[in-house]
Amino acid sequence: MLLPAPLPPAVIFDLDGTLVDSLPDIAAAMNATLAEDGLAPIPDADIRRMVGEGAQAAVERALIYRGVAADEAAVARLLHRFEPHYIRYSKLGSAVYPGGHEVLAALHGAGIRCGLCTNKPQAVTDVVMQATGLDRFMGAVIGASDKLPKKPAPDMLLAAIAQLGRKAVDAVMVGDSIADYKTARTANVPVILVDFGYSRTPVQDLGADAIISHLSDLPKALADVHVRCR
Repeated sequence: MLLPAPLPPAVIFDLDGTLVDSLPDIAAAMNATLAEDGLAPIPDADIRRMVGEGAQAAVERALIYRGVAADEAAVARLLHRFEPHYIRYSKLGSAVYPGGHEVLAALHGAGIRCGLCTNKPQAVTDVVMQATGLDRFMGAVIGASDKLPKKPAPDMLLAAIAQLGRKAVDAVMVGDSIADYKTARTANVPVILVDFGYSRTPVQDLGADAIISHLSDLPKALADVHVRCR
């Protein structure tokens, strides 16, 4: 893949809805968790509207969808059972969006430092990255844990940039949601959004520096944004 120039020295990606279509894994894990409480499964199309802000938010929305009080104890109980199911299904390898491997390989080969920050739990993130083979392109992989506030707080993004040995001024973020947009803006990092992800708000309404419809369009968008925003 031919890359345009100049490119930003660092690119930080979101995971779900940006690099991988993890909806089938999330839906299977959620419905397996609900079944243990005798609750009926939720169609994938409805689960799609529940994801994008971490597992806890998805569990809360699933309980409400099924008419169950999403109190702290209920959410904690289901969340505890959800993660093992999620890991099990994630080991099958979530589908990487078309062009994902090729673009990451090209950026990596050109010396661009790539990293990841996601609200997916760290243990599940590590499984997905290994199962999809995306881990070999990343110099930093930061998932949700007790160590850092989740997006849209800027901490995970800034930590990923620091692990790559770069500064915010060197980086561009690539995501799919309002959480990614707010994270990047708070960190003073330019942001590119994909329009095929899980955002409940149309990405065209968020004010991103660029919007792409295919990962193969990313290199040109990165070069354009890097020139305009640096």
